[in-house]
Amino acid sequence: MTTGSVPEGFAISWRTLAAMPLDTVDLTSRLERHQARFSPAQRALARYVLRHLGEIPMMSAHEVAREAHCSPATVVRFAQALGYEGYPDLQRSLPGGAPNLTALRGSDPIGAAARRLAAGRPVVAAGEGHARAAIVLIEEGLSRIGVPVVGLTERSPRARAWLSALPRGAAVLAMAQRGESTLAEAAARAARGAGAPCVAVGTASWPQGTFQVPVDAGAAGEDGTATFAVAASLVRAVTAETSPPAAVGA
Repeated sequence: MTTGSVPEGFAISWRTLAAMPLDTVDLTSRLERHQARFSPAQRALARYVLRHLGEIPMMSAHEVAREAHCSPATVVRFAQALGYEGYPDLQRSLPGGAPNLTALRGSDPIGAAARRLAAGRPVVAAGEGHARAAIVLIEEGLSRIGVPVVGLTERSPRARAWLSALPRGAAVLAMAQRGESTLAEAAARAARGAGAPCVAVGTASWPQGTFQVPVDAGAAGEDGTATFAVAASLVRAVTAETSPPAAVGA
């Protein structure tokens, strides 16, 4: 079951993320499979783990608990709920961490999509149903780096109002998943009508000329995990695009 408030797990099948260890993919797949049974504290912890995959191997259970605002016992039970013997076993499943931002800066097609979105003021992210968790991740991730973002996750008067009058300078991210594409397609059409850059993810009837990010569903078993992988990758790549380049020594 997909929720709108908790990022689900994601599996990595992208050539741009090929350096991520297979065990990391296993962890994120487990998160998606089990997240519907998590307690509220475990859901918050799942969100923290997804955002800090590269740091978890170096953090104690007490450190994770402090940062995720839960108890060390919750961290241990969380690991066990995912099928690990305990938190150290979960740590050992993350030998390499997440890919770095420098590598993502030049990635393709993620990099090309990120460049279209990074300048959006605001970024209008639209997706309903099973795509909702990915939209929530986009909202939270872009907001954290100071990129204005508007999340549209249901067909509503608010969504119609935004799509009927996109602000000048807006960029659109349209995400469709498991055939739930009506809102995403409407967002892509609105972008085309307004002359706004648009990035489309998933299978749908996209307007001609829409920039599409391909989703490899086969490796993930279903397009849910792969779609979430795209959202996570886009957040990191937009972060890279909006971060100042590292200074070069004289």
